[in-house]
Amino acid sequence: MIDADKGDAGAKRVLRQWARALELGHYDSAFAQWGADAEARSEMTRAEHAAYWRRFKTVTIALQDGTVEGAAGSSYYQAPATVVGKQRSGKPYRLEGTVTVRRVDHVDGASADQLHWHIEQVDLKPVT
Repeated sequence: MIDADKGDAGAKRVLRQWARALELGHYDSAFAQWGADAEARSEMTRAEHAAYWRRFKTVTIALQDGTVEGAAGSSYYQAPATVVGKQRSGKPYRLEGTVTVRRVDHVDGASADQLHWHIEQVDLKPVT
């Protein structure tokens, strides 16, 4: 792991990969950004995740700069996000909220997956 992956550059990279994958309809690649425990973290199976995003005909994601905070041996990066596009029906939609990524700081017993940034939580709500 390069040192940049430890700071916000690594967190931003994971967020950009997630957003780009969703915009391109590559749902498996987007789901992979949740890491090894993707189903537990997202509270969705891979199929449910894909079905959620397939309901949108177009997806455009804008990510703003976030902040890194540390707590209990982990680093968290939380960034504001806006998702816009058209539903399959053609009706426009807008989701706003935050996306949080996390990595474990060098804690004894941490797995290789835990030491890399991964999505921890996506909290997007419809805006009318």
